[in-house]
Amino acid sequence: MTGPVILKRMLFTPKEILKNITEYRREAKAIKRIRPDVVIARLDAYKISTALLCRRHHIPFVLEADGAMSFEWLEFHNQERKLNRFCLMAFERYNFHLAQKIFVQSNVTRDYYIQLLGRQEKIAVITNAADVRAVTVPATRLRQDLGIPQTSVVCGFMGSFHYWHDAAALRRITENLLLNHAELCFLFIGQGGVSADSIRKEFSQRPWSHRAVFIDHVPHDQIQNYINIFDIALAPYMRQRLFYYSPVKIFEYMAYGKAVVTAPFGQVEELIQDRENGLFYNPDQEGDLETKVTELVLKPDLRFRLGAKAKELIAGAHTWSHKAKQLETLCWEVCRNANQTKP
Repeated sequence: MTGPVILKRMLFTPKEILKNITEYRREAKAIKRIRPDVVIARLDAYKISTALLCRRHHIPFVLEADGAMSFEWLEFHNQERKLNRFCLMAFERYNFHLAQKIFVQSNVTRDYYIQLLGRQEKIAVITNAADVRAVTVPATRLRQDLGIPQTSVVCGFMGSFHYWHDAAALRRITENLLLNHAELCFLFIGQGGVSADSIRKEFSQRPWSHRAVFIDHVPHDQIQNYINIFDIALAPYMRQRLFYYSPVKIFEYMAYGKAVVTAPFGQVEELIQDRENGLFYNPDQEGDLETKVTELVLKPDLRFRLGAKAKELIAGAHTWSHKAKQLETLCWEVCRNANQTKP
C-alpha cells in the first residue's frame, strides 16, 4: 500500500468531521432567517451540525435514518477501509441521543437501531411510497420506438445490476425465457453495478438480442411511460445478512397495477401477499424465479388480477400523501412535547 493511499485513509475521518464547522455556520444562518418550529435532518456519516444547532436553540429535532445507515456505510462503502468505525458509531449514537424522534423506512431498520441503540419509543416507521402520474407517451408509440412488438409480453426491470439485485439470476432467466417464449421481450431500465457491462455485452451477441432492450436512464417524471408497457415487473433480490430496504421500485410497480415477481425479504414480505397482489419466488431454489415468470407469461388473467390488487393496496395506504401525513403527525407530536418542556 502506497504512502498517499495510507494518508488519504488516515485523513478521511478528520476531514469529514471538520465539514461540520462549515455546515454549522451555513445552517445557523438558515435557522436565524427561518426560525423553524421543528427541524428535520437526514442522518449522514459524521454529520452532527444540525443536531448541535437544534440543541443550542431549543428547536425540536427530527432525524431521518432512511436505512440501517451504520451497517450500510461499513458494509458497502468501506472498501478502502477509510471509515473509522468508532467515530462513525459515536456520531450516529449522538444524533439519536439528541433527536426527539427518529423515522426510518422499514421495520427491519427499526429493529436494527433498537438492538443497537435502544430508545424504542423514539423510532417510528414511515415506509416509501408511490404516486401515479399521467402517462404522456402512448404505450403503442413507446413500444414502436423501442422496437418491441405490440403483441409481445414485456418483462421489465428497473435498477442497477448490483449483486443484491441478483444479476446472475436476471442473466440466467433472460436467456432461458427468451429461448422458450417467442412472444416475450425484456426491458431493462437502469445503469451501474458490477455486472452491467458484461450483461449488455453478452446479450448483444445472442440471436435474441433484439428482444432484450436496455435503457440507461429515464427521468423520474417519465418513468410511468415505461412501467406502463410492463406486463410483468421484476424485483429480484439475493438473501442478505440484513435486508433493511424499502424498495421504491416495488411501490411504483404496484402503483401502476403491474404483476410483481420478487423475493420475500424484509418489508417486501409485509407489503406483498403471495398470489394475492404479487408472486414470491424462492431465491435459494434454482429455477424458481424462471418458473414464476413463466407462469405469468402463460396466464394473463393472473397478471391482471395481481396487478389490480397491487394498485388497490398502494392507492389505499401507500401514496406519498399518506406518508406526508404520517410525518406531519410525528412533527406535531414533537412540537407539542417541546412546548411542554421548553425552557
